[in-house]
Amino acid sequence: GKGEIGEIIRYTQDEVTSIHEIHNRFAEVVVSKMPYIDRNITFINILVTAAPLIGLLGTVMGMLMTFQSIGAGGGEMAEMMAKGISAALFPPEVGLCIAIPGLLMVHLLKR
Repeated sequence: GKGEIGEIIRYTQDEVTSIHEIHNRFAEVVVSKMPYIDRNITFINILVTAAPLIGLLGTVMGMLMTFQSIGAGGGEMAEMMAKGISAALFPPEVGLCIAIPGLLMVHLLKR
């Protein structure tokens, strides 16, 4: 393998004579890489937490469009309302699709 993962694998496997030695080398890697992993988990957690909030912003914007179409009246009001409601529901769907698996991933990475 190439890159950092390849280096870790090579370090844990090269010139190893026992399973105990492999275990010790992996423990060394975990200790040395933990600050980097923690920083990335924090960043992922922030993104996952923000996703539903961004969806909520989309809901508010879509509902504003809907109320503007109601205020404007006219024959196209039902179509404009449907577009506004559709616009309001899409961002929270995307936010939840990001947040739910993301929260599971963060939980698994922290274990």
